[in-house]
Formats: sequence, C-alpha cells, structure tokens
Amino acid sequence: MKNRTQKYILLILVLIFSMSCSKNEKLGQVEILEINSYDKDDLYFPHDSSTNTDFILENTFELRENGENILIVNNNNDGLTGHYVTLELNSKLEIINAEYDESTDVIDGSEMTFKVDSVDLKLNSNPFNSKKIIGYYSIFLTQNYFAGELKKQGAKDEIFKREFKGKFKTF
Repeated sequence: MKNRTQKYILLILVLIFSMSCSKNEKLGQVEILEINSYDKDDLYFPHDSSTNTDFILENTFELRENGENILIVNNNNDGLTGHYVTLELNSKLEIINAEYDESTDVIDGSEMTFKVDSVDLKLNSNPFNSKKIIGYYSIFLTQNYFAGELKKQGAKDEIFKREFKGKFKTF
C-alpha cells in the first residue's frame, strides 16, 4: 500500500512539473491595423517627442533587436512622474515579455512594484519589417503598494489591478 501511494504522489508531482515547464505563457498578441488618428485627444498617454518636455529623457521610444526578437522601449519622464515600458515581441508577434514601472517625485517611504498580467498592443505595421511605427497599448497590471513609514499614519499595504494606456510613434 505504501509503495502504491508513493507512485501516485510521484506521478502527480511529475504531472505538475511537466505542466509548469511546458507552459509557454504569452502576455498578448500584437494586432496590426490601420491607425490614422494618433494626434487626437484620447485616454492614451503619449510617450514620444510630442510631449514637449525639455527634461530628462532624450529618447522616449526605441525599437531594437534582441536576438531573434524585437524590443519596444517606451519611456517618459517629465521631472515629476515617469513611466517606463518595455515590450518584447517574437517573430510571431506574440508579446513574450513585458515590464512596467513608474516613478514620482514624492518621497514618503512608500514603494510600488508592478507585475504585467497582459498587454493589448495595436501597431500600424510589423516592427520586423518597418521602422515607421505607430502603436497604442493597454498594459493590465497587478500593483503592489507598500506603505512603509506611512503605516504610522494609517496607510495600508495594498494589492490591486489597474490598466495603463500608452501610445507612441516613430515619425
């Protein structure tokens, strides 16, 4: 009986391990479509030279190769707040890695960390074939807020879901 139980436990562990190893999780799929309305006012935060800031970042958008993949790096910082986005696409236009971070000029002892849950990315053309790119994205995040010293004033650590919307163009 003991031998049989050990076999079942071993079988369950092997199945769990194989499922976790074979899981090739993607965060989203790029959608290529016609985009003609970039400059309109909308809920997407522009991360490009149109933000008219003479501060910190010279290159708000960068498209670069990373082995067989493409990295889209889209950052903006106006001196008070900043958003930092990196999206990695494979040749199938799957979003295989994504990072998001933000900063603020408020120093209060609190901290935030972010986990990207999924990404909705719309481009006007394939970045493997063209360098003239217009893009809109929504990043769905889990945000961890650590109150730090603010706990003494009643603030609490929180975990919540949120969405960040951004856009960029290279020309």
